[in-house]
Amino acid sequence: MKVQATSKGNPMDPYDLKIPYYNAWEEFLADFREYAPESLQDVEQTAGQYWSFMPSEKAFLSSAF
Repeated sequence: MKVQATSKGNPMDPYDLKIPYYNAWEEFLADFREYAPESLQDVEQTAGQYWSFMPSEKAFLSSAF
C-alpha cells in the first residue's frame, strides 16, 4: 500500500527548520504502527531529497563550530 501526503517546508530549508516536520511525521507513524494491523506495521516515510541531506546538514553545522 502506498499513501502520499504533502509536508510543509522546502527541501532547501536548513536542518533546524526541517527537523520539526520530520519528527512530526515520525510521531504520526509511531501512532499508526501502534494501531495498524500487523501487515501494515512496516510503514516508513520517504521524502526523496527532502530528508536525505539532513544528517549531512547537521554534521556540517556542528563541524563549523
